[in-house]
Amino acid sequence: MNYLIEYKKLIKSLEKKKYIDINLIKRAFEYAKDLHQNQKRKSGEDYITHPIEVAKILAELNFDENVIAAALLHDVIEDCACTYEDLKEKFNLKVANLVDSVTAIKYEKKERNPEFYKFLMQEKTYNKLYSIGMSDKLSFYVKFADRLHNLRTIDIFPKYQQIEKVKETEKYLIPILTSIKANTLYYNIKNECYKIVETEDYIHFNKRYEAFLEKSKNHFDKIFGDFELNLNNMLIKKTLGMARLVIKSLTPYEIIANQLPSLKISVDKVKEFMFNNFVTQKAFIILKNNNKKINKEELLFTIFSSSSWFSSFKIIGFLKEEKMQENPMIIEDNLGNKIEVFVHTEKEHFQYNNGIVEGIEIPYDEELKQFEVSENYIKVKTNIGQEVLMPEHSTVLDFAFKIHNDLGFSCTGAYLNNSPTKMPIYTTLNNGDQVNLTTERDELTNACVYVAKIRWLSYVTTEYAKKKLSKYFEGMYEI
Repeated sequence: MNYLIEYKKLIKSLEKKKYIDINLIKRAFEYAKDLHQNQKRKSGEDYITHPIEVAKILAELNFDENVIAAALLHDVIEDCACTYEDLKEKFNLKVANLVDSVTAIKYEKKERNPEFYKFLMQEKTYNKLYSIGMSDKLSFYVKFADRLHNLRTIDIFPKYQQIEKVKETEKYLIPILTSIKANTLYYNIKNECYKIVETEDYIHFNKRYEAFLEKSKNHFDKIFGDFELNLNNMLIKKTLGMARLVIKSLTPYEIIANQLPSLKISVDKVKEFMFNNFVTQKAFIILKNNNKKINKEELLFTIFSSSSWFSSFKIIGFLKEEKMQENPMIIEDNLGNKIEVFVHTEKEHFQYNNGIVEGIEIPYDEELKQFEVSENYIKVKTNIGQEVLMPEHSTVLDFAFKIHNDLGFSCTGAYLNNSPTKMPIYTTLNNGDQVNLTTERDELTNACVYVAKIRWLSYVTTEYAKKKLSKYFEGMYEI
């Protein structure tokens, strides 16, 4: 790959965006290029190709110059003779903070148990990312784009290392992607993970999917070209202003994960002629500079049911995307191809692609100095009404440890939501539950009496409770 060609593509795409400070990005590229000049990737390519590709991912998602500059510089502290202070002085505080947030904490290979120490440093690195990311969401996106490109170019490594990287991604990054609903990055990263883990199924499916898309290219180009022209004629008449049309083909993983199960088709049985049964295209009608409040479903019905311009399309219905909270209309063209259609403002389209992090909480444990990462969280109340954030699927015992270790080790059950029935410690909690814990107590002092059993390890789901119980039993049975 010629990195200068890819860099010019990046700059050309950014020059169309008037809000972007191109000079900052050019300075970041020159600085990163000089620092990485003698470095190569495992594939033999110049190392600078990787930061450029990370920057291109974020540019396509419409991030600003600080994020794109940070993408170009994201490895210079970790791999080059560069410091946080250098970046702050040469660029700005924002860029320096973003680069610092994704810089790994290094470990010494001289340690007695280097594999364990490496794992420990990995935990600390991600805790650092979570900590900074909760105050500045943009840190997450630099990391997401970095991981996406690394997964796309991971085939140079042995299979076991590829699997390890997938497990790391699933553990640390997928829960954050899900929490902030970063649609585009979520599905692209999941697609790469699936490709690595289920290689044969992916190759079988993708070969047929690519053949279908190639044969359908001229057809889709024609219908979407006519679609955009007629759409704008209609919107102008309705005084809704102009719109742009963005078309995206679904990733293989989106179809495999979201559509195959409902059609009861296994991946290895998919044939090319079956793709008319799947939604393969997303069409985004993006309203430009429109401040009017509109009923999106009503607008879509108007477009596809009362206009002769769109009579070749048939309305199938609306689809609710549970994970990303969208309700696109499903239409079918004259060849039977199914298409998801969305109506967005520019801001809504940015949020659909990239999600939002405001209001998202990730519980931090002060004692263990780590975050309890989960795809979803629930709010549970104590007996006096205080709200506690817990990972989904937490049990009564997890909750007891969250409140206090003594309550965890002495827990005997709980009364939920003022019910007179005592529930066992392994009961799974639901969002909004009020929990009144019961514990084993000394009759004279009323102090908690530890009654924990080894089987309790199977009753907890949070990392905190697991580690506390493991440490307790290690000490108890140590010889």
